[in-house]
Amino acid sequence: KLRNPDLVPDKEGISEATVALEHGWNGIEITSIDPAFNETIKSFDVIVVNIVKLRIGSAKASVNEVEVTLESAPYIKNGRTMVPIRFIAEALGAEVGWDNATKSITIKKEDITISIKIGSVEALIKEEGVIGQEKIILEAAPEIVSGRTFVPLRFVSEAFGAELDWNGELREITIKQ
Repeated sequence: KLRNPDLVPDKEGISEATVALEHGWNGIEITSIDPAFNETIKSFDVIVVNIVKLRIGSAKASVNEVEVTLESAPYIKNGRTMVPIRFIAEALGAEVGWDNATKSITIKKEDITISIKIGSVEALIKEEGVIGQEKIILEAAPEIVSGRTFVPLRFVSEAFGAELDWNGELREITIKQ
C-alpha cells in the first residue's frame, strides 16, 4: 500500500504517483481528502500479464515488448509448435531442471511441476497439495535439435495457465499469462 500524504494536486486538481505492480492481481485503493476533510475512496483491480510473442522460423521474439534473440527458432512438428525449453520456461516465470542420465526435464513454477523425457510423448503434471499426478499424451515429443531442447509450446504454456493465440497469416504466436 502506497501512502503519500505529501501528494498535492496541481491547479487543475490533478496529482500523480507511480506504483510498482506485481505480476498477477493488484488491488489499488485511492483515498482523497479535501480541505473540509470529506473523504472519497476509489478502488481498482489491475491484472499484470506477461505477453510473449514469437514467430515460426524466426529467432526474434519479444517478452513484454522487449525484443530477445532465441538461440534457435521455433518450428512446427506433427502440427505442434516446438520452442526452446529454457526460453519459454523463463518467459513464463518457471525454472528448468535437466537430468542428463535419464534425459528428463522438469519445469517448475510455483506449485506446478511438469516432468517430460526426450523422445517420449508421455508428460506428467504434479500439483503440490494434490495426491497423484496427471498423465498427458503429447502430440509431439520433446527433442534435442542442434544441442537445444525443444518442447511443445501449447502444452507447456497451458500447463502454467497461459493462453495462446495463433495468427496463421504472420505465423505468429502470442502467449498471455
